[in-house]
Amino acid sequence: MADATGNTLTRLWSDTSSGLYHDYHLVASEWVVTDRINAAPGQRFFSWDEFFDPNSSYGSDNFSQIGRYNLSNVVFDKEASGGIVVDGHASGTGNGSSPSAAQDIIILRNGLCSSSCAVFVEMMHHEAGVRNVAVGGRPSYGLMQGPGRSRGAALYSTSQLDTDIWNARHHSKRAARHLPHRRKSLFVTSASFNLRNLRDQVRRDNTTMSLQFLYEPADCRIFFTPSTWYNYTNLWKYAADAIWNNTGLCVKNSTSQDGLEPDRLVYTGDATEIITDSFQQGFPPIIREEEMFGGRHDLSMIQNMECTTNRDCAAPGHFSFRMVTTCHDENERMVKSLCVAECSSSKNCAGAAFVASHATHPTHTTKKW
Repeated sequence: MADATGNTLTRLWSDTSSGLYHDYHLVASEWVVTDRINAAPGQRFFSWDEFFDPNSSYGSDNFSQIGRYNLSNVVFDKEASGGIVVDGHASGTGNGSSPSAAQDIIILRNGLCSSSCAVFVEMMHHEAGVRNVAVGGRPSYGLMQGPGRSRGAALYSTSQLDTDIWNARHHSKRAARHLPHRRKSLFVTSASFNLRNLRDQVRRDNTTMSLQFLYEPADCRIFFTPSTWYNYTNLWKYAADAIWNNTGLCVKNSTSQDGLEPDRLVYTGDATEIITDSFQQGFPPIIREEEMFGGRHDLSMIQNMECTTNRDCAAPGHFSFRMVTTCHDENERMVKSLCVAECSSSKNCAGAAFVASHATHPTHTTKKW
């Protein structure tokens, strides 16, 4: 099926180049290879057969020649990227300089990186030398991968494949004999999310193993802390400290061999200073650890008045009816219906119960024993 589709659409693109056909969208098709670079000689492929002729196999699987994008082709650049032309390729006028040195950049990942993200990180890390920090993962020490999902080079849906087969069958009766009937053999409703990896990604120095089968640990791994979980400004500062200031923030045994020094202090606590003005910068306000994990708070603003409805609590201070656990004596607890002051944080309650919910509609109240 791949051979028939590729042969047909590659020939169709050749007709486009010679003026016999006028669909320049084909230049970015995965089945057109004469505008791609053969990695071995560094020249364009002459035909689909040259590209598809297997040069290696693993078990019963055959693999094509290794190809690269021809970014000097302006038509390809625009069609493949929505109009973006890579600076310095098509015109040759790029200055080739980076606004930041690789040692001044870090990439922070949480394991969900895949597809285009994995391709980008691969080039930044292995081509440019940018260091990676992974955050989170299982509650254990050791290495962690940043790109934890698919690391193929082309994500393809059944819907796209269906369109390509229709195009090939429409333009070649010969190809139609080798391709499935769309309505009888391949048609799948709502197939846009039926995805597969169409093309492998390999490194220039290791062309025998595709990246989705390689273990790729980050240079440093860090755990989430209460101050970094709720505030990304803190998280980025923590990651920066781990790379540039205090390698002891990296999880034990989590630094890769070619990254940070393995002989460093084991992380024992959150050494990163809390940022106090994040709310003014547009980030969520800081929630301190003692507020998140301080447990129960003193309940001192209970009116000594039992009630059955909110109407019974119509008093200044926005009191409302709640079922509250109280102390009957040192050894006995009781649940009573009392008027309780509503609050939204432990600071503005002045000793009242801290209710972690909307300010006007608290859901529960507890007492510290």
